[in-house]
Amino acid sequence: MENESYSQLEVAPSERISHPPPQSLQPDRGGRFQEATTDKQALIFDPSPEKQALIFNHGSSDPIALPAKEPESTAYRTELPTWRDRTESIRGWKRNRKRWMIAGIVALVAIAALAGGLGGGLTSKHSKSKPSATSTPSPTMSGTAAALESYAFPTAVSWGYPHLEVFALNSSIFPEWKYRTSSGQSSGTTGWQPATDGTGAFESIGGQTSPHELAVAALARNGTNVNVFVSGEALNLDTKHHDTSMVWGPSDILWTNLAGILTSPPTAASWGADRMDVFVINTGDSLSQLVWTSDDGWSDWVFGVSGPVYFNSYAPTVVSWAENRYDIFLVGGPDQALYHRYWDGSNWEPSTTDYENLGGFCTSRPVAASRKAGSLDILVRGGDAGLWHMSFSQDQPTPEQWSNWTQISGNQTVQAEPEAVRWDANNLHVFAWGSDGTLLHKTFHAGNSSWTPEIGFDVLGQDLSGPPKAVNDGQSIHVFAYLKDGQLGHKTWDAASTQWSPQGSFELLGAV
Repeated sequence: MENESYSQLEVAPSERISHPPPQSLQPDRGGRFQEATTDKQALIFDPSPEKQALIFNHGSSDPIALPAKEPESTAYRTELPTWRDRTESIRGWKRNRKRWMIAGIVALVAIAALAGGLGGGLTSKHSKSKPSATSTPSPTMSGTAAALESYAFPTAVSWGYPHLEVFALNSSIFPEWKYRTSSGQSSGTTGWQPATDGTGAFESIGGQTSPHELAVAALARNGTNVNVFVSGEALNLDTKHHDTSMVWGPSDILWTNLAGILTSPPTAASWGADRMDVFVINTGDSLSQLVWTSDDGWSDWVFGVSGPVYFNSYAPTVVSWAENRYDIFLVGGPDQALYHRYWDGSNWEPSTTDYENLGGFCTSRPVAASRKAGSLDILVRGGDAGLWHMSFSQDQPTPEQWSNWTQISGNQTVQAEPEAVRWDANNLHVFAWGSDGTLLHKTFHAGNSSWTPEIGFDVLGQDLSGPPKAVNDGQSIHVFAYLKDGQLGHKTWDAASTQWSPQGSFELLGAV
């Protein structure tokens, strides 16, 4: 299978994930935004285990709470209420809202049943946006499976072989890191730093994340820079970066505070070497955005206008197939449907406040990938706990550009969000966490719209405690996952041999 060079994979329009200009305000001619919020500043983090935290036990995937103790230092605080106060307020408000929403949904289901039953399941409903979708019925995607609580997962980035970095949250939700800048083959080692053997398998990068944080959001830009983002302990957005020196700025333990009040983990992305964007769900359950450019630095937060529905607090899903083109996907709170909007270079579609309803019944955060310009693939866990796929192609006539939802997992059920990574314009690798703890994999071949294997999955490993995440370094695909024994596992698919290694097991990168 012939692959494009990594430089094309990393920055080609079909690979870049990018984000829109603000929803409620448009930038001026200089690309700047109005309404300054608060000064950005580097903050000193106190990593003391006495701070309140939510511990993720990778062995069982069940979160357990540490005994609460008020932090003694105020260096990390802002003038906003403490993260605990805000979190409890948000959770209480959402619990009340969910109660009346559930009552409303039950009533609507009863009315629908009296009117003729629910028939063949959910259909895709679309507004007058471009691209527009077919509205023919899709197979049933509803069922008895409830929306799952999100699980922690690792994050990996690469700016080209052999460079590879992986980020993890330890049991006290402190972010950690390891990397390799050579294959290690010539020296007889794996090339990972810190070395996997010994007690210090990962290096701390400072700070403590918020209780709802699941992973470090990371970007590899222009072959020289890596930027990372987390929801900080005070529910603000924190960031840090390094270049080819592998030295972190503002320092090894400091982060830069970009303010905000986050109710979801951040999604960070870039449509080019000189631009970065961060998307979050804010306290109003709407989309908010922060923009960085090499000329102007960071903009101020622009808080989006709430649409016709509120959204679940999954991190937003964003993908791009060209500069100034990006597609955003969110899961609706009332109906669990998939909602979509996109920026076409000059306008929001379907409007600045509306979203396109793509139907379905999503019980996980969706993932999206673009194999080439004009194509999108969406994967999500459905109401039957199976894995579902929907695609978009500009090559099709307008009424048929969006496909129907298709179940691709057979009898196998999955947990949490899946993963998808592009290999080339015609091939997409898909991963999932099986309900039996297995690492599941299959490949989509766009040329003839087929899957390998045709039914079900290949099983690549056992004993996962969280969903897998993958990255393409131009020569191989790497997949990472937390394991039940507390280790971080790693597997590699080599394009030349088309084989996974190690066979039937994982390279163990150390305990987290």
